[in-house]
Amino acid sequence: MEAALIIAWRLGLGWLVGRRFVLLTTSTQESERLSVHPYAFAGGTFYVPADPGAPWVGDVAAKPQALVQA
Repeated sequence: MEAALIIAWRLGLGWLVGRRFVLLTTSTQESERLSVHPYAFAGGTFYVPADPGAPWVGDVAAKPQALVQA
């Protein structure tokens, strides 16, 4: 399912995915990781919820930068 969402986003069809999702690109030592996540916006800050063991959380902890596309 997530692969289909990423393909839709890459084809410029992100609006089909919904307005409450972001495409998150994080980097590992070997490659980039793409993932689609829901988000919330409150007090001028975007929040992307995650499980503590989510792979992208480890990526950001190791290399604190990411590309977020809404």
